[in-house]
Amino acid sequence: MSPAPGPPGPGGVDPVALHEGALDATSRIVARVRPHQLSLPTPCAEWDVRQLLDHLVDGNEMFTRAVVERTGGPAQPLVDRPVVDDPFEAYARSTEAVRRAWRRPDVLEREITGPFGTLPGHVVVRMHFVDHLVHGWDVAKATGQDTTIDALLATAAYEEMTTALDSSSRGPGMPFGTEVPCGGDAPIHELLVAFLGRHP
Repeated sequence: MSPAPGPPGPGGVDPVALHEGALDATSRIVARVRPHQLSLPTPCAEWDVRQLLDHLVDGNEMFTRAVVERTGGPAQPLVDRPVVDDPFEAYARSTEAVRRAWRRPDVLEREITGPFGTLPGHVVVRMHFVDHLVHGWDVAKATGQDTTIDALLATAAYEEMTTALDSSSRGPGMPFGTEVPCGGDAPIHELLVAFLGRHP
């Protein structure tokens, strides 16, 4: 069953549809990762591919729990831990869980509480959309895959982040690095990752 349309996201696109597009795109990338590539470095300097998959699993679990427990207290922050023996299975399982969570009726209009604070569901789902989409790019870059991001998804993420991200979130110890110069005629997905501190 398709989710009911929610408040429009960037470009007037349903944020749940954007979220599912990011899950689909990153799932295809993860499915192409080979076991011997798990120790490769990634654009996220502190993580190799295995640790980045772990982060994706943790993120899926965190957002799933936040949605399911949407009227409860703050979710406990997740701690660093190694991915289970089969990171691909863990990723697939957590992705399906978060997909189902965001298909719940009226979830976009509800207040969602988690480590990020308490925010409307339509804001929270866009946070996970961008995080999952861009980390999919990180996995693709690390493993030598095609790093092109669908233009609709990349445009929505770029519009979201150029509106929401300010300098207080950039720099050492912050979630995002300094913006990397990128030609104005570059594809939208390159503008997106460069804005978020990655080298296309």
